[in-house]
Amino acid sequence: MHVTFGMYGIKKDMDEVIKWLETRAFPFERTKEDGTKETIILQGALRPLVLFDFVFPESSKDLVLTSLKADTEAHGQYKRIGYFKKLVRKALGLKPIPKFKKDLTMPLPLKSLENVAIYPLGVRYDDFRKFPDGYHEAL
Repeated sequence: MHVTFGMYGIKKDMDEVIKWLETRAFPFERTKEDGTKETIILQGALRPLVLFDFVFPESSKDLVLTSLKADTEAHGQYKRIGYFKKLVRKALGLKPIPKFKKDLTMPLPLKSLENVAIYPLGVRYDDFRKFPDGYHEAL
């Protein structure tokens, strides 16, 4: 079973709650292939749902979107969060992921990516403005 929740509060206290959750273990009854039952101790798994806003120049769109595998919408796992994706996109004022060239990629920590799923939700375009140092994106 999964319970999804948000947390808000003083960071050090939230960290204590997180530490506590990460150390919980529960009895777990399972049936072996021969039909006998056994109870083992199963570690609870805290899986944070974290939203990030990565800021970069629009001219690097192809590189960043390819590296973050922003074309994964066709994958079955991604379809499970379709409603959530649309809700978050609307709430944050994001646009759908644009088409992009997939011929460049940044080196990413591949070992870490084995245990991490990246779900691209959308993009936000920056305005171009005049600044003391010139005219450019207002990152």
